[in-house]
Amino acid sequence: ENPLLKWWGYSICNHGTRKNHTYDATAPPWGSVSAEVLQPSLCALHYNYGWACGEKAEFGDQLFQSRAWSHFCTFVSPSDGQLPTGHIACTTVDGEITPEAKLFRR
Repeated sequence: ENPLLKWWGYSICNHGTRKNHTYDATAPPWGSVSAEVLQPSLCALHYNYGWACGEKAEFGDQLFQSRAWSHFCTFVSPSDGQLPTGHIACTTVDGEITPEAKLFRR
């Protein structure tokens, strides 16, 4: 357990939990739903929806793990640097890759 932030882990696969069987929005655990690694040399984002390690949730306050990918997908900016204007969502809240993100998938 992290001594600075209670219920916050250390790894890229941070399994934040208060060890409750239900999720309490007034006292949420500190943990991640996804993992991201930036690789500036390739203008790449390596993204994993859910926990990268593939472990299953142990408690009810560890949300959104039922559709975890358990691997990273790479998204790369265009080589000419021209990005579409506006917000680009890579995934839906259910972990599906969006049509606009497929343009950047490698």
